Amino acid sequence: MMQKSAAIWVLSAIFIPDMAKGRKGMKQKVKGLDSGEAVFVGIDLHKVSWHVTVRTADVEMFSGSIPGRWEALLMLLQRYKGSPIRVVSEAGCFGFWLHDHLVE
Repeated sequence: MMQKSAAIWVLSAIFIPDMAKGRKGMKQKVKGLDSGEAVFVGIDLHKVSWHVTVRTADVEMFSGSIPGRWEALLMLLQRYKGSPIRVVSEAGCFGFWLHDHLVE
């Protein structure tokens, strides 16, 4: 009898407090997003492109591929400025630099 092995994925969860502050007078309303509502971001890292899903507790705001660069992710996250953002990604040997950028 063959036993099945269970794969365990370790995720790195990050809260970005600076993105929640926003700039005075620069409030941007994202369609379907209430002011101050938490935004959850899942990132699947690959060498050339990343698959990113952005959602609230109820609504998927974005799901698609972006270029595998920090600047592309930052541009996407800027849309949700003014909301607390929580990011989850695979905690592999290649994701530590991304964590460092997100918590700066």
